[in-house]
Amino acid sequence: GPSCVSAARVPDQDGAYEDITKEPDGLTYHTDEYFTDSCMLIPDGSGLPNSPATALSSYWTYPGCVAMTHYPYVLKLADGRRIKLTIDDYYSPDVQMQCDTAGTIPMSNTGSGNIQLRWAEIP
Repeated sequence: GPSCVSAARVPDQDGAYEDITKEPDGLTYHTDEYFTDSCMLIPDGSGLPNSPATALSSYWTYPGCVAMTHYPYVLKLADGRRIKLTIDDYYSPDVQMQCDTAGTIPMSNTGSGNIQLRWAEIP
């Protein structure tokens, strides 16, 4: 959002969230981009209508439910600090696993919208 924070997805070859102990070299940071200068929505590429592009848009895919990619990110804060972050769940953990592996979820009691994430400051 508009808080002077930018984010970069860590390339696959640089490892998982747990493996990030310092800022990887060569990251390309992005800020959220909701609208063009002429006020047209910038889509996130998911195919869902009215989903704006955000710096973390690739944390999920939509095979019929909100599936996690488990990509790690590095956030650059306005004060220069770096934070590593990954989003683990959109649904309750067992429903998330079903979505991630089968692309489906039960019709009720999904725990949706209760995002679980991990983050830590890195040097």
